[in-house]
Amino acid sequence: MSGHRGGTLLRLVGPRLLRAAAVLLLVGLGVSLLLELTPGDPAYALLGDQATADQIAAVHERLRLDDPFPTRYWHWMSGLAHGDFGTSYLTGEPVLSSVAERLPVTGELIGLALAAALVTAVPVGVLTAHRAGGWADRSWSLASSALIATPPFVLALLLVYLLALRVGGLPATGWVAPADGLGENLRHAVLPAATLAFALVPTFSRMLRADMIATLREDFILTARARGLPVRRILFRHALRPSSFSLVTLA
Repeated sequence: MSGHRGGTLLRLVGPRLLRAAAVLLLVGLGVSLLLELTPGDPAYALLGDQATADQIAAVHERLRLDDPFPTRYWHWMSGLAHGDFGTSYLTGEPVLSSVAERLPVTGELIGLALAAALVTAVPVGVLTAHRAGGWADRSWSLASSALIATPPFVLALLLVYLLALRVGGLPATGWVAPADGLGENLRHAVLPAATLAFALVPTFSRMLRADMIATLREDFILTARARGLPVRRILFRHALRPSSFSLVTLA
């Protein structure tokens, strides 16, 4: 039985992994081609306009810039297959080390933003679906459209101005690791996580609202209403679960 389940899982996951690998390969090739077609010499971008010919030649030799593009791309892909992501042109550090150094902060912000977005979007999506066409639904439609149209960096500046400068209590810049104090860590994470969450809430809530409206028209929901079940129980216990597949997939 376990072997059969493993084979089924492999048939389901295998094609998706192959498609993901193909997409990553095409994306890497496209980005490399864009960089290749960008005018200018990367060596001058690194050393400045006052660089000497010998310095330029040394950079070309170190970065293999004189090699044909297929050769450089193959060299990069070969290193990638062996876990070597290359070296940053700007810092001189291994790319994988730079990513690993920043990954804990990025992961924490993503986790906090996703949790806050779901906690906010689920009740909003359920309420607007239950009262579709009502004042709450129309008001949220306008507000969510405004949030979608607002670039995250503009929203970040607005939150910094309101919550850090005007109201106070939240730091506008800086970061504190959880090991140095969980309270201070969360205080520094509130503004960036809130900025990311505000960008997700409109999409999440609109998707859930659309699926909830369709679910509330199903026969089993009509039966639950005919039995006199409380509205809250119908919404959150009977209608929410079958309406959450698209939301969970997107999240």
